[in-house]
Amino acid sequence: MMRMCEAAGVVVSAYSPDFSPIEEFFGELKNYIRSRVHDDWELIKADFKLFLEECVKAVGSRKKSARGHFKNALISIEEP
Repeated sequence: MMRMCEAAGVVVSAYSPDFSPIEEFFGELKNYIRSRVHDDWELIKADFKLFLEECVKAVGSRKKSARGHFKNALISIEEP
């Protein structure tokens, strides 16, 4: 794939987690999960999938945090 891109004159940069908003989101999500384990242990045992979905929803709803992830990745975004 890399050779085909080079032959076509397409420059593909190497992956860098430092410039990936999803990596920061995953880090924030892991921290949130760690902070909830003690309080939500019964839910985790009963319905782990629901627990994860609720964690993703909670962290994913943090608009200011999401903007920061993109800003740190040097990606500018326009908001409606």
